[in-house]
Amino acid sequence: MKLFKNSALALAAVLGLTLLFTGCETPAPVEEPVEEAPVKQDNFYERQDDVSYSWQGFPENVTRPEDAFILVEREVPTEVRPGDSISYVVRITNQSTFTVDKIVHAEILSASLEFVSAEPYPEERDGNLLWTIDGFGPGESRTITIEGKSLRTGSLRYSGDTSLAFGLGSLALAANAIQPELSLAVNNPSVNLIEEIIPVAVNFRNSGTAPINNAVLVHTFPKGLLTEDGKSRIELPMGNFAPGEMKNVDLNLKGVETGVYETQLRATADDGISAVATLSTSVVKPELEINANSPTLRYVGNIIPYSIEIRNIGDGVANDTVITQVLADGTSLASADQGGLAEGRSVVWNVGTLNPGQAKVVSTRVVGERIMIARSTARAMAKSADTVQAVMITDVEGIEALLVEVVDDNDPVPVGEFITYTVEVTNTGSLEATGINIIASLTPEMEFIESDGASKSGIQGDKVVFETLPALAPNAKATWTIRVKAVGSGDLRFRLDVTSDQLERPVTEEESSNFYN
Repeated sequence: MKLFKNSALALAAVLGLTLLFTGCETPAPVEEPVEEAPVKQDNFYERQDDVSYSWQGFPENVTRPEDAFILVEREVPTEVRPGDSISYVVRITNQSTFTVDKIVHAEILSASLEFVSAEPYPEERDGNLLWTIDGFGPGESRTITIEGKSLRTGSLRYSGDTSLAFGLGSLALAANAIQPELSLAVNNPSVNLIEEIIPVAVNFRNSGTAPINNAVLVHTFPKGLLTEDGKSRIELPMGNFAPGEMKNVDLNLKGVETGVYETQLRATADDGISAVATLSTSVVKPELEINANSPTLRYVGNIIPYSIEIRNIGDGVANDTVITQVLADGTSLASADQGGLAEGRSVVWNVGTLNPGQAKVVSTRVVGERIMIARSTARAMAKSADTVQAVMITDVEGIEALLVEVVDDNDPVPVGEFITYTVEVTNTGSLEATGINIIASLTPEMEFIESDGASKSGIQGDKVVFETLPALAPNAKATWTIRVKAVGSGDLRFRLDVTSDQLERPVTEEESSNFYN
């Protein structure tokens, strides 16, 4: 018979219960035939005619002393007389391969026996003698010798109780008991970007001494946490585990909503075996904010400065951040800072990583080449972040700039001869000039003869007034000639006044001429 085949005994040992059994009472003299004890070597007393021998085994259902794991033997004299000294022996032997945490043996003395002494000396409690043995190892044997005195005639009864206490530690060691034990461990990053892969390593291990059969991990993830292929539930059959065997499984999850996730993974197997491990992670998201600035007004040919600021206002790192500015048609790039590269009509900055709270500012200088409403778009994007953009609007206006030049062809001129004044009006601005009027003022020494050019003229007193020129495009030129006769001498001034719809004040030009006799 082997230890723990008795289910009640095994249960008691696991629970740390105390098991009691009582030794046989041996009367003196013996009135009943005593079953012959087998001849023993070392651990068993040999039968003698003047000695009464009895034994009690553990477990209680063993039929032979040599089969008992814990054997309690008693040897007492068969006959004594009143007043005689009595000596008897109790021997306790551990015949098993395990250690008993504690043994308590109690001798209940007969009323006809007076206790004198014992070796080892016991604790006396409520009229009983108690011996305690701690850590009773395999093969150990203890002998208790009790000395007493017979008080009167009649039967002397010898009886005792022996209790055994097992701890969990001694159970496993003593019985070489085997037991499966499933352990589960989870390893994953503590912080992850939204919609990015979350690598999860799950470790299964049989840390026990018996096989584990049909292990499986079934789990439903909380809302917002999915597998890589978008499933909320997993079922992973792991099969059987030999003692000490370990298996690893890699799971790829992703967070589709930001937040803190903590969920317990549970693995189960046959015979009610289970293990749990906690998966804890945070799903964060970068969030970009863009502020783009440009002047509201510039004139054709002027520089339009642009400034673009990108800030990560989210709780996740913005990786692979890129800023792009798309230039308006009719503008050209003059320069870009921070390593901005021109790509067609765009300027691109590879910013890289923006940590939460971090900002990046870039700028360009652009030339407005014509009158227009210049709309330039700034855009920023990063991994796991939503794209943001802003539009910068600048009114590019033109300006009228009339250049008026007057020259004479044969200065100085004698009185009685003719002189021709040539007038050139050039629009050097960026805006078309409209409603151009020219008035030439003559001195008394000048007599109007004729005129020619971009518009017809008429005489109004001492002034030559030309008809209105409807328009003059940027960089265009209009020419007129005025022929006069010198009718008097002097250092004279030929004056020309030019006005237009765009000019608030006339442009005045004079040409000096010397008339002489």
